[in-house]
Amino acid sequence: MSAGNKRTLIKEIDDIAIEVAEIIKNLNETYGDENYNESVEFKKGIYIFVSFDLVNSTLFKSRHRDKWPHFISSFYETVMDQFAVGRYRESSRNVADDEMQRTGGFHLWKLIGDEVLLYHKIVSKEELYKTILHINDKRRKLIEETIKKYVKMNSEEKENECRHLFQQYFEVKTTVWIASCAGAAEKVSADYPNLVYDSMSFSNENTDLNSQFDFLGPDIDEGFRLCGYSEKKQMIVSPKLVYLLLMSHEKDVDNLNVFNLNFRIVNYVTMKGVWENRLYPIIMFCQCDLNQKTAIEQWKNMFEYDAFATSLLYANIEKYGEKFLQDDKFSISNLKSIYADIVRKEEMDSMLEVFEKQEKSLKCTDVSYVNSLWKRKPKFEFHISCLCYDKDKQKYWVTNHPTHGWSFGCTQVIQNTDYYDYVMQVYLKKYGLDIKINSSNEILSFYSVDRKSASEVILGVVILVTEVKEYKTMDGLETKWVSFEEGEHLQGNKLTNFVEILKKAQNWIS
Repeated sequence: MSAGNKRTLIKEIDDIAIEVAEIIKNLNETYGDENYNESVEFKKGIYIFVSFDLVNSTLFKSRHRDKWPHFISSFYETVMDQFAVGRYRESSRNVADDEMQRTGGFHLWKLIGDEVLLYHKIVSKEELYKTILHINDKRRKLIEETIKKYVKMNSEEKENECRHLFQQYFEVKTTVWIASCAGAAEKVSADYPNLVYDSMSFSNENTDLNSQFDFLGPDIDEGFRLCGYSEKKQMIVSPKLVYLLLMSHEKDVDNLNVFNLNFRIVNYVTMKGVWENRLYPIIMFCQCDLNQKTAIEQWKNMFEYDAFATSLLYANIEKYGEKFLQDDKFSISNLKSIYADIVRKEEMDSMLEVFEKQEKSLKCTDVSYVNSLWKRKPKFEFHISCLCYDKDKQKYWVTNHPTHGWSFGCTQVIQNTDYYDYVMQVYLKKYGLDIKINSSNEILSFYSVDRKSASEVILGVVILVTEVKEYKTMDGLETKWVSFEEGEHLQGNKLTNFVEILKKAQNWIS
């Protein structure tokens, strides 16, 4: 490479570095500690929690060991897609705004085996029922959408065969509950009996912490207990959530009639550690449309043919028939007397007061401030991408991602590690490439992206690697070695400016 070309390339890299520095500066000005102040008053409040749990996954794993990892990962991704996890509200003032309802404002709480847990902060009484409808609409599509995603990610599979196989096994059971939470810096109280943590302190300074929320408290425990009573294809809802919904619309007769039709106490159980072992109402949701069938027919149609012998949720519907919709002990209007009998009415009144104060304060707050509160401080990640060149073959190694296109592979660099050793280990394990890199490797480009779907900012660098000692094909990866001319015609990853970087590498090698 001529000295002139080298000076030109160095200037290009310097320009890119300046541009990235400006991006970081702007991000810090927007999200930096001195300007980002997520108020304690905003952090505390009323949260909805949702559990989506796969039914029959243990049986499927024992019989189809080659398929279950891909299906479970497809399920995770489908939940994230359907509930727009990581996208934050673009409008916090107008709770009826379609865009807000579309994005949902849901966040990932936990992944526990085959169970996905989400949380969502409720900001107004109008949003309560809309959020329940939103959850119900999305959860009914999860298996079908998971199958589509599985087939898309595993192109050798036949869609009809996959659908036939997976629908024999899998269904989703859904639990929704609610809790009033104080910030971690505050003490729990009658109004805020649970805690929301933005992070936890560990003695190990090397522990890598996300800024994800975690929740602790009696209502959180009660919700997990309730999850044990959910059944496939059904959605059960905590009595506290339904009672808050009723109290928030107590003067709206039309809405109350709808709620009493769509929410029913289907059974009573004793749950260990909950309500001092008093009977606890299990409430199920069925969105009835009286223009289609009678209400009781729609409730019965929620269940499969053998539910009469196996389902705790169906037992009283089967037993009472039409009277199930008239009997007071199954009506959610009964919750008022239930909470009075177990001496928890004051607790519910406190929750309603918290809810009303929260709604009032948000309506009085400047919209730009509210919008900023929904934007969590982004996590900065630094990635290294290696453009690997085989000098003997005179070809470049590339890999194809189903959604991102052709790239050179990539890994996030973990803090407090030897960057070069770590990247070499990852490329060997993940891509089957045994490479050698050190500080002498040429930097081809910097890149950055605000990845909204994960609420994080990625800063990365592409380096040229010309020492590839060994290569083996990895299962599940589409990879190949291409000449520069072949690489120019590939649909590359726009994030790393695929073709432009290939051209820079070719200039260095020449």
